[in-house]
Amino acid sequence: MTTFPPKALFAAALLAVPAALPAQESREEQMLRAVFADRARDGILANINGEIITVSDMRRETQRYIPEIRRSSGTLEEFREKYAQLTNGAVQSLADTHLLASAFDDSGAVMDENFIDQRINDIIEQDFGGDRARYLQWLRRTGSNPLADRRRMLERIKASSWDEHIVKSALGDVSPEKVRKEYEARIDEFRSDAAVEYAQIVLFAGASETDRDVAELAARLRREISEGKTDFETAAKTHSRDDYRAAGGYVGWKPLTDLSEQIVPALRETEDGGVSEVVELDTPNGKFYVLLKRIAFREAGVIPLKDVREQIENRLRSEHVRRVREEKMAELRDEYHIRYY
Repeated sequence: MTTFPPKALFAAALLAVPAALPAQESREEQMLRAVFADRARDGILANINGEIITVSDMRRETQRYIPEIRRSSGTLEEFREKYAQLTNGAVQSLADTHLLASAFDDSGAVMDENFIDQRINDIIEQDFGGDRARYLQWLRRTGSNPLADRRRMLERIKASSWDEHIVKSALGDVSPEKVRKEYEARIDEFRSDAAVEYAQIVLFAGASETDRDVAELAARLRREISEGKTDFETAAKTHSRDDYRAAGGYVGWKPLTDLSEQIVPALRETEDGGVSEVVELDTPNGKFYVLLKRIAFREAGVIPLKDVREQIENRLRSEHVRRVREEKMAELRDEYHIRYY
């Protein structure tokens, strides 16, 4: 049973945010002082099935985001408003973590203690460069200690495990009939401009090359691909000089309206599976020589169901998981004692 908080939700979150911050302090020091000062006024924000959430807990959750919202806030009032939203979300997240961990415990499941120790060691390695002294200093700075931190870590892992259990229970096959109905109901979403699926090899002169050298290389690559001496993907991985090189030149589906007018004719004229002639592009950065492999072409119109089936299935599956999650969390909130102060 949940007892809801008063309208001024978690007003204590804004304790100790000063009207002015001393200029001699760094921005990070100012934020930490603003958030962690006045610890004597620490109080209880919520009771989740006997687990207490305090102002200190909330501050610990939000401290990493303080510099970001401070930078994005033009005024102190804007900062207070953003921080209030942040704290409300943090307390709700802590409450949900307590609920999920309680459900894990009540299920009779057991967590391997060694896993917890390894996770803490990983955090010390990743966040503190393996320096345990820095980790302990951070705990003291946030009003915590190793035992309390281990307990929090254990609870979060339990909560994550139970959330994963909920998700797995919700996953399943989406029937073809549901997919078809979703497709028909949202048919306007699947109207598309003319688009092409393609791959590319982009070449340009380096410091020791001339444009003629690169033009000859492009012509040779096209000839070797056409004669079967190499394939487009291998040639792209070996010679292409753009961001698609690692993927063998594969770009994917692109609306023609998003492409340079200089390469659209080549893509239209090339048959599916074919490779274009070398396209020479004059740019402010010099000449580029491009080979295009057209994989598939789609004229403007409604995208066929077969081409968006997987997309629709994933969306329906995600929506179902979200609904199941919300229902399970609502059940947990009814099952366990919850009170906000």
